[in-house]
Amino acid sequence: MKRIPVAKLEPGMTVAEDIITKRGQIIVERGTVLNSTLIARLTFYRIESICIEEKDAAPVAPVEEKKPEPAPVPEKKEPAPEKKEPDLNTYVNESLSTTSKVLVSEENHTAQVIYAKTLRSLKDNFKNILSGNYSLVTRETLLGEARQLFLTHSSVKLFDLLRTLRGNDDTVYAHSVNVAMIARVLGKWLKMSSDDLDTLTSAGMLHDIGKVFIPSDILAKTGKLTDEEFAKIKEHPLNGCKVLKKIPNLDARILSAALQHHERFDGSGYPRHLTGDEIDDFAAIIAIADVYDAMTASRSYRSAKCAFEVINDFEKDGFQKYNTKFIMTFLEHIANYYNNSIVMLSNEQTARIIYINPQALSMPIVKLQNGDILDLSRDRDLHIVSTM
Repeated sequence: MKRIPVAKLEPGMTVAEDIITKRGQIIVERGTVLNSTLIARLTFYRIESICIEEKDAAPVAPVEEKKPEPAPVPEKKEPAPEKKEPDLNTYVNESLSTTSKVLVSEENHTAQVIYAKTLRSLKDNFKNILSGNYSLVTRETLLGEARQLFLTHSSVKLFDLLRTLRGNDDTVYAHSVNVAMIARVLGKWLKMSSDDLDTLTSAGMLHDIGKVFIPSDILAKTGKLTDEEFAKIKEHPLNGCKVLKKIPNLDARILSAALQHHERFDGSGYPRHLTGDEIDDFAAIIAIADVYDAMTASRSYRSAKCAFEVINDFEKDGFQKYNTKFIMTFLEHIANYYNNSIVMLSNEQTARIIYINPQALSMPIVKLQNGDILDLSRDRDLHIVSTM
C-alpha cells in the first residue's frame, strides 16, 4: 500500500485501511473504491492523507526456448475511449439548454396562465373581504386555481418556477401567492396533514392583506424609508388581523399568521416583540417563506439573490430569529436539492457541487473545471452567486 495526500487522490483508487476521524468515527471503510463524493468527504473531515492499495504489474510468463510460429497480424483496432467524468462545460451547456427549453415549453406556458388566474382570484378575494362579502371567501376560492401549481410541483423546483412566473411583478398579490406556495412546500417537508397544508396555504394567501392600507408610493419606494414611512409599513400586520377577524369562523392560525409573520424568536420582530413559543407555528412558517420570497425576488435597486446567498443570510442570524426546527428543515432541503448542480462562483468560475456541508449549508465542496476540489467553508473569499 502507499500513502497519498488527499489533494492527489483520484476516483477509482482503492482504500487500503479504514479511515477514522480523531473522534474514532469510521468515515470510509477499507476496500472502498473512491469517487469524487468520497474524496470531498475526506476533505470536509480534514483528512490529510490516506493509504491506498498499489496494483503490482502482473508477472510475465517465461518464454520457451523453441522459436514460435509467426502469429497473424491482428486487425488494427481503435483504442477504447478512456472513461472520464463528464466535462464541466457539458454540464453547463446541458443545464442552460434545459433551462431554455423549460422557459419556452408548453408546461411553462400553462403554469404562467394558471399563475395569472391565481393572482386575479386572490385580488377578487381581497376585494370581497374588504367589502364585507365574506360568504364569497372560502378555502376553495383561495386555493382553487393554485392547486394546479402545488399539486404538480412539490419541491424546491416550485420555488424556481415561481420566480420565473413572477417576473417583475412585485405586487402584494404575487408575493402572497409565492409565500403561500413556499410555505406549503415547507409544511409538506414537516409532514403536515393535507388539511393543515390547505390551511397553511390559505394563511400565506392572506398574510399580507394589511398592506392594502399602505400608500402605494411607500410600497413602491426604492430608496431608504423614513422613520415615519417604516412606521406605516409596520402597521400592516395589525391592520390585516383586524380585517380578517371579521370573517366568520376563520381558522385562528390564519389570523395569527397575518398578525405575527414579522415576529422573530429573539424578540426583535414586530408588532408585539413576541419571543419563542409565543409565536404561532403557522406564523413562524409563513415568516420563513415571506423572507425567502422577498430575498429571491428582483428589485429595481438590486438583483434577485440566489438560493445559496439566501441560505447564507439565514445562517448568519436565522437560528436566533426563526423556529430552529422549521428553518433547519427548510435550508437543508433547499441546499440538498442543488447537490451535483452547476453553480457560478464570485470569481466568475463555474463549478459543480459535489458535497453539501451539513455544518455550513451555504458553503458546499465544489469541483472546478480544471478538476480542483474546493471547500468553500475554508476559502471564505469565494461564494456561490448563481445556480444553473
